[in-house]
Amino acid sequence: MGIFDWFKNEEIHNYKCTHCKKDFNNEEHAKKHLELCIYRNLEKEIVILPSEWGTDKKIIFTNTFLEYEDKIVNYSDIRAISYMATSRSINFIPIGTAYEFIISYKIGNISLSLDEKTWLRFIDISKNVIEPILIKRIITKIFDENMEINIGEIKFNKRGYSKNKFFGGKEEVLWSDTTPVPRYISGEVRVYNKDGGIFSRIPMIEDNSVILPELIETCHYYNQIINNDDN
Repeated sequence: MGIFDWFKNEEIHNYKCTHCKKDFNNEEHAKKHLELCIYRNLEKEIVILPSEWGTDKKIIFTNTFLEYEDKIVNYSDIRAISYMATSRSINFIPIGTAYEFIISYKIGNISLSLDEKTWLRFIDISKNVIEPILIKRIITKIFDENMEINIGEIKFNKRGYSKNKFFGGKEEVLWSDTTPVPRYISGEVRVYNKDGGIFSRIPMIEDNSVILPELIETCHYYNQIINNDDN
């Protein structure tokens, strides 16, 4: 059943909430109640944004969607995620760090400047409920739909990942190659070749660069499963 499912008892012509079992004699009342009832009982986390946003600013994460201001964004509609911490200075004197978190979805984006604690909490939530959906979608496109996906300068396809060389040609890493797991270093994601050298450096603020460690590791594993099945 979907999130707004309801059912009708044909014998007594009543409508019943499938969660709290309350009866209604009107279909619209039953559906409106059920929407609220499901929402109240969803597993959710409310994150209050930093004080400069005002006391009424908050973002609500559930297991299937997030709610911010007048926006409700299903995780399945999110197309890209990015986050980055940038040191700020004036005349080479450090004055603090800016923490950015950006969610891009079908019809827009949510761009937030956060404090460190909130930023880290957002990353933790993203790693658990948003990024696995993005990774699964990209894996499906690469291996099942035979599509090529770009993240920064890197092209991903069924063979592996590649980039264009500065003086022509391309450099390629196959999924059958053994490579170090990409790492976050100094505001960028470092992707490696089979010799352990740096293949690419992609800024963490680039769309979906932050999912590269998990994505590349999963692609290696998925390719291994496919080859084992073929054998």
